[in-house]
Amino acid sequence: MPAPVCPIDLPAPEILARTLADRLPAFQDVIWTGSTGSTNADLLARARSGAGAGKPWLLGTHQQDAGRGRAGRPWQNRSGSTLMFSCAFDVHLPAMQLAALSPLAGVAACEALRTVAGPGSRGLCMKWPNDIQWHDAKLAGILVETTRNPGGRD
Repeated sequence: MPAPVCPIDLPAPEILARTLADRLPAFQDVIWTGSTGSTNADLLARARSGAGAGKPWLLGTHQQDAGRGRAGRPWQNRSGSTLMFSCAFDVHLPAMQLAALSPLAGVAACEALRTVAGPGSRGLCMKWPNDIQWHDAKLAGILVETTRNPGGRD
């Protein structure tokens, strides 16, 4: 039987966006919405259109109802149950090296969480190829998708 989900008391989207933007000064654009289909799909469409200033961008939502995980699996949430967000970065790598981004992002996220958690990080690990686990439970999933920059450097 799955463990009960404890709702997260998230601030209003505009307050959360402002707070994140203040704490993530390297991000050129931080947006948080009440609901969207897929944060990844939204950022991919934005990048493909050539809209917006330089990256990185962060797009988060209280509720996502058409997200996808690895192998096209659905990735949805109930509002207040999880943090759903995507980031867009310009990456300048040869195509054959792009496959390394997902596990590298997982390792980087896991190490960053260990730094924040300090001595309490002992049950934090990465489950190949793209999940971060806390003891035996999935804490986060990382999905890397790529697109070319229209009119920009690939």
